[in-house]
Amino acid sequence: MSETTLARPVTPFAHSLKWGLATLVVAIGAAIYGAYGDPNPKVDQENAVPFICAVIAVVAIGIYGALLPAGLRGIGTHTARWSGWALALGIVALGSTPVSFWSGLPVLLGTAGAVLGSAGRHAGTAKRGVATAALVVGSFAAVASLVLLILGNTITSA
Repeated sequence: MSETTLARPVTPFAHSLKWGLATLVVAIGAAIYGAYGDPNPKVDQENAVPFICAVIAVVAIGIYGALLPAGLRGIGTHTARWSGWALALGIVALGSTPVSFWSGLPVLLGTAGAVLGSAGRHAGTAKRGVATAALVVGSFAAVASLVLLILGNTITSA
């Protein structure tokens, strides 16, 4: 008899924690680069970085510690509700991108929407279109935020 080792399934909290930590690092990096990467640095921007990083950390704890694990647990039974939440996160991320791309906030919100949208797509057929829209909008907002940040610091220096 051969012994088969089954991999333990990843819990929603562990999945959320993995995404949350990675996204937090990128968001804090964006906030730091937004202030210190500016070719014309302003003292008030640089002084605000610790506060911005603290706010980003608190938002990340709320989203990736509470909202996303609950969504990943409930996505199988309440696909429509959580796909709607995912799309809402993506829309808020997209709306906040033009005004707060430098802060890392759209990266946090967009990634959470994309992760929840992806889970909704894999969970079932109900509201699959909403889950797909959440995946696309959230991903676009996160990437657009980083592109605007890099272009903003690069174009200003030219």
